[in-house]
Parts: sequence; C-alpha cells; structure tokens
Amino acid sequence: MTNMLKKLLKILLWLIGGGVLLIVLTLAGFYLYFAIPMQKNFAKLEAVTFSDCATGDRWQMTTPLENHPSQLLGVFAVIDSNQFDLMLARKLIEGLYHSHSEFTPRYAVATLEIKRHYTTQKRLELAINHYHMGSKGSCHVFGMIAAAKYYFGKTPQQLSIAEMALLVGLAGKANKHPDRAQQGRYRILQRLLDKHLITEAEYQTALKEPLPAKPHLPEK
Repeated sequence: MTNMLKKLLKILLWLIGGGVLLIVLTLAGFYLYFAIPMQKNFAKLEAVTFSDCATGDRWQMTTPLENHPSQLLGVFAVIDSNQFDLMLARKLIEGLYHSHSEFTPRYAVATLEIKRHYTTQKRLELAINHYHMGSKGSCHVFGMIAAAKYYFGKTPQQLSIAEMALLVGLAGKANKHPDRAQQGRYRILQRLLDKHLITEAEYQTALKEPLPAKPHLPEK
C-alpha cells in the first residue's frame, strides 16, 4: 500500500511539474510573440512623426532633457512615472499595430519592454517629448516645447510656474475645456506645494494667472 502511494505521489508531482513547465513555456512564448516586434519598433517610438501645429514640423527627433529648463522637469516629475510608461506603451502599440486596442496583455508586455529597454531618465525624456498636448483639425501638438509655443507663444524657459503646471496638467489629456484645464493646473500646483517645490506665495500667485485665450499658430 505504501509503495502504491509513493508511486501515485511521484506521478502527481510529475504531472504538476509538467503542468508548471507548460505554463511557463506558454507565457514565455506569448511574451516573445509580442516583445520581439516591439523591440524592432523602438526607433519609431523615439521620433515625433506627426504634424505640429506650433512649429509646422513633420518630423522632429526627441529633444534631450538638458534642453528643457530644470524647473519644468521638476514640475513634470510630479506625474506618476507609471503614467509615462502607459503612454509610451500605447504609442509603441499604435505605431506597431496601427490600432488603439485596449488589449491588456499587449500593454503589459509593452510596458515591461519599455522599462527593460530604457532608463528612468530616458523614459522621462520620451514622455516630455511625446505627450499629446492638443490639436486643431489634422494638426497635432506633441511634447512640452511645441505646447509652450502653441498655447503661450513662448519657449519652455520663458514659462511661469502656472503655465508649466497647466501644460503638465494637460499632458496626455489635451482637453481644451477651460474649467477642466484649470482643474488640471490646480492639481499640479497643489502637488508642487505639498512637495515643497513651490512656496505658498508662488502657489497663490499661480492660481490667479489667467488661462491662455487662444493658441499661437505659426504664420502662413
């Protein structure tokens, strides 16, 4: 009886081990099925390839972090880094499959590949260049440099704290409704105050700044 139980236990362990191995191989195959094409598409992820309402450019390479003012980077950093990764994953998937699919496993693979392929600083650089910041017809604004020119007619170095907060609040949403834009700006300013990145006086001054009345389009 004891020998029979031992044999049954061995068979059971063998089946469990075989099942676990099958699951691991299936998951690995699933991951590689999506990951390999994504790895070949990273070059496209690093380039802005849309019409830009603010600059008129059709193809613009990613601008390095050092070309952005440190204060803007500090404001931008209050966004959860997971939001950067999801945005980049969405852009990677759309560039590869030309689809807006919300297929969660595909997004999970894309997010893991982005984290594996890029450092935190590089992901911040890509995010600050690639967030969709607004549009007018078929003309789209991507990234903080283009958005500063589009909404305020300024370079990022010329922006006030309130203007930076507005742009960061718009990141990924590009919602032009004044009330919602103001709410987004308020949330970012509140986070900056909570993290002691601005003073109470700067916070109160920023709250009083008016929203931009209209976009600054390039002259024809």
